Amino acid sequence: MRYHGGDIKRWTSSDRPRVGGTRQTASSVPYDRPKEAEVRYQLRDYRITHGAMTEFVSEWRAGVMPLRSQAGFEIVGAWSNLETNRFVWVVAHPGDFEEADRMYYESPERSGLSPDPARFIEEAHAEFVTPAI
Repeated sequence: MRYHGGDIKRWTSSDRPRVGGTRQTASSVPYDRPKEAEVRYQLRDYRITHGAMTEFVSEWRAGVMPLRSQAGFEIVGAWSNLETNRFVWVVAHPGDFEEADRMYYESPERSGLSPDPARFIEEAHAEFVTPAI
């Protein structure tokens, strides 16, 4: 499992670290999570042209994902719903998200992306979100 560029180990009951001779529970094990102020998350929700989801996702994976990564963003997750033609994803960036996003869209790589999956987006909504857990 990946979290902000690092690996998270899923412990079994037999290999959890011991503190003072007792096993720690999952809720008491500290892990190196970035401070929330350092990372901004944006939820993006798209309505995709009916019947184009497979092509959109394929192009998004091949073009947008690597370009976002090169620009310092992390794709936290992405989901699709064929019944409602929705594609939802969460993107994160440490630091000035808006400036990094502007630079991403102004880059020659992004402006020259072909094929551009954005042609399938009929409606888009984006908002910043905060982790609840």
